[in-house]
Amino acid sequence: MAHEMEDIRIHSRKFDQFTISYIPRGMNSRADCLAKAARVRLDFFEFVGVETPVWLAHVASLLEWF
Repeated sequence: MAHEMEDIRIHSRKFDQFTISYIPRGMNSRADCLAKAARVRLDFFEFVGVETPVWLAHVASLLEWF
C-alpha cells in the first residue's frame, strides 16, 4: 500500500486541486471490484476519465446490478 500512496502523491501534484474521501467498501462495491481487477494487471497503466476502460468493461458489466 505504501507504493500506491507514493504514486498518489506524485500524480496528485498534476492537479490544481486534489482530495481523497473515505467511502466504506460495502458502500461502493463496484469501485472496490474494479480497483481489485486493475491491481492484478501485470502491466503499468494510467487512466483518468469518466468512462470504464475497455479492458475493464467485462468486469464493470458484471457489476451493473449493484
